[in-house]
Amino acid sequence: MDWKQIARILGRRKALSHRHAGKWVIGSASSTSGSRKYRLWVTPNPDGREQSPLVMMLHGCGQSAKDLAKICGMNAIADRNNFLVVYPEQPTEANQIGRAHV
Repeated sequence: MDWKQIARILGRRKALSHRHAGKWVIGSASSTSGSRKYRLWVTPNPDGREQSPLVMMLHGCGQSAKDLAKICGMNAIADRNNFLVVYPEQPTEANQIGRAHV
């Protein structure tokens, strides 16, 4: 994961504190095993905390990260409780069950 990018985002959170809702940051994480795209929901952090918990939401085989974010309501919960939410994106071809739906 591009931790430098996330650190820059977290450093700007005080500037975002006048907003009532978070925003999307889209990126990718790479390792020796490969690369995955992700969607990160960043809340405005109105209480001024410098560190926030990170919750990882994993979608099912027939969903996308964006679909899961729409149906689960976790972003609104994160906005109210000041935590980050990351939704890793797994391509359909990465798992056997997903391949059966193609």
